[in-house]
Amino acid sequence: MDKFLLDVAYLEKSLDRVNQDRVIEASTHDNKKVAYHESKGQFKRVAFDLFEPSNGNDEIWQLQADADGKEWLVQIQSVDESEAKVEGGFSAHLNSKRTAITLLHNDEPIMKFSAEDFHFTPDTANAFKKFLLRKARDPEFVSALWSKVDHGKKES
Repeated sequence: MDKFLLDVAYLEKSLDRVNQDRVIEASTHDNKKVAYHESKGQFKRVAFDLFEPSNGNDEIWQLQADADGKEWLVQIQSVDESEAKVEGGFSAHLNSKRTAITLLHNDEPIMKFSAEDFHFTPDTANAFKKFLLRKARDPEFVSALWSKVDHGKKES
């Protein structure tokens, strides 16, 4: 009779893990959102409202609320691991303590992003660096960045 016993707890854990991977995989391929309350343990916080999957996928997801107030994680960008420079001459340098990222344009530093101000940790610093490089492709972000840099020079 013992050989017919089934470890239901192990089976439930295995099914949960498979379902979590399917939710992330389906969302990744369809670029859809995942209910935040259902995604606990599937994502880790990178900074503020930014998350990355715990399964090793190199993506950035953002916490957003719909009109009803329900919170969703929405994939906003898929980040290429080898990305170091982007069009427009932007690059990013992470300091040795992994507590600050300097955004450079044509190898000239233009702005520093500190862990204290942007709430990233040494473990999530690389993901935040990649996020900055992806944002450097967004014309609105670049325009806002340049206006801050130009405003800072005027005050000096």
